[in-house]
Amino acid sequence: MFYVLFSLALAAETCGEPFASSVTVELDQSWLVLDRGVLTIDSRVIGVEVVQMSEVAANRVAFVQRRPDSMLLDLLVWDAEQGVRVLVDGSRPSQPVLSPDGAYVGFVDARTSIASVYTVPFEGGEPAQRTNVGLVRTPGRAPEGFVSPPRSGFEVDGRGLTWTEDGVTHVVSWNGGDL
Repeated sequence: MFYVLFSLALAAETCGEPFASSVTVELDQSWLVLDRGVLTIDSRVIGVEVVQMSEVAANRVAFVQRRPDSMLLDLLVWDAEQGVRVLVDGSRPSQPVLSPDGAYVGFVDARTSIASVYTVPFEGGEPAQRTNVGLVRTPGRAPEGFVSPPRSGFEVDGRGLTWTEDGVTHVVSWNGGDL
């Protein structure tokens, strides 16, 4: 069981800004602390230049970290068994979120030049694009069939990722199955 002692309030955070919020989370007998972009577990540093962090699920966390001297971002994950691992590197992932059981990570990225929602198993693998699959960028307008990714974060439940943009509610499953 974990207790969030400070508000995450991370959804509006942009990747180009330094991380401004602080958070402390109790994980069993450990403390996960994010302060001024430095993420620690029991005072041991596990991330620096952290710009966004998911809420904790199943004693796991996902976070976006800026590469030193670069505009590139990496999506990393942490759990007590495996420690810190890079899950997605060299792109611009944002808005990381964990499934309630901690088995999947959802995020937004524009790796195909069109902002889309992706999921990837926490254990690793190739990220699966869940929205805007096969769309081609069109100068000056959104391509036909474009689904706007969330601007203010996902709602999370056992079914998947849910968000409302432009008056339309979208639901994306964690593993690609039908909803």
